[in-house]
Amino acid sequence: SQYKDFKKCQAAAFAKLSASWEKVSDDSTPLIVGNYVHSYFESLEAHKAHIEKYRDLMISKSGKNKGELKASYKVADT
Repeated sequence: SQYKDFKKCQAAAFAKLSASWEKVSDDSTPLIVGNYVHSYFESLEAHKAHIEKYRDLMISKSGKNKGELKASYKVADT
């Protein structure tokens, strides 16, 4: 609701009403890809721990690529 928006942040609520507001994406893929690359150079243990922590987001669950890295992570893997 507008009331809750204004209570949370007046500037953001006003920007939203005046159509100059763009919602920030909730997609965390770029951050996870960056951490994927960082963990690779940190150590093998850190890399394995990162993959295990984000397995649900990184590994395909169905289709012809089931069990493989998703495209965003394959790019980082090359």
